[in-house]
Amino acid sequence: GYTTWTMAFVHPELFAAAIICSSGGLYAGVRNRIKFPVRAVHGTADTTVLFRESEMMVDRINRAGGQAELIPMEGYGHDVWHDYFDKAEPYEWLLKHRRQNK
Repeated sequence: GYTTWTMAFVHPELFAAAIICSSGGLYAGVRNRIKFPVRAVHGTADTTVLFRESEMMVDRINRAGGQAELIPMEGYGHDVWHDYFDKAEPYEWLLKHRRQNK
C-alpha cells in the first residue's frame, strides 16, 4: 500500500489507474501529482493502518481535482485484498483506463 502510493507520487506517468489497499501515503504534494483514477480500498476496522489514512489521501486528491474513490470494506481489518480482488469488477475497472501520453 504505502509503496504503491509512493510509486504513484514519484512516477505518475507509469499509471493509468490504481487500486491501493489498506494504506496511507505522502500527504504533502499528493494533490498535485496524482491525476489518474485511484481507488483506495480499506477495512473500516483496520488497526494496522487506520481507515482515516485512506480517507485523507482520497480527500486531498479530490480537493485538487483528482479522481479518487474510497471503497470502505465494512467490518474488515487490514487484510481486505483477498475478498476485494476475488471478483472480476476491480480488474475490469483497471483495464478500462489508459495512460495519458503527453
